[in-house]
Amino acid sequence: MTISKTSAANGRIIRCEFRPLSDLLLRVNWAGHSRPPAVSAVHQQSSYQTGVVDPLTGKLTGVTVISGGNPNLKPETGQSHSFGMVYTSSIVRGFEASVTNWIVNEHNSIQALNEQVIVNNANDFPGAVIRAPIARAGRPAYRS
Repeated sequence: MTISKTSAANGRIIRCEFRPLSDLLLRVNWAGHSRPPAVSAVHQQSSYQTGVVDPLTGKLTGVTVISGGNPNLKPETGQSHSFGMVYTSSIVRGFEASVTNWIVNEHNSIQALNEQVIVNNANDFPGAVIRAPIARAGRPAYRS
């Protein structure tokens, strides 16, 4: 039986291998990970102009997107577990079969959504889409 432990700046890994028979290897792995958000994601805001299709009119309209600068971001964390076995035949030369199961759990995953997704689902992002008063051309404007 082999057990190894590895630590790094942002995580740790534990591995265990056991060979109950000369043809069979059993494996188990566990890993934990933590990554803080980028400084720019916490402190810097940026804005740019782009176009989105207005879900109410179906027409392309220009919008100003303001993103970044979220001081409430927490570190991304996660764990992975795997277990499996490898069979190497001593009877049939060169035959090897393996089966592995992976389980991955992530928490506080930091993602960037496309502005069209946010506009299309404005009710799911309260305060992220601000509809301006109707402009002279009759087109609404968005801020997300």
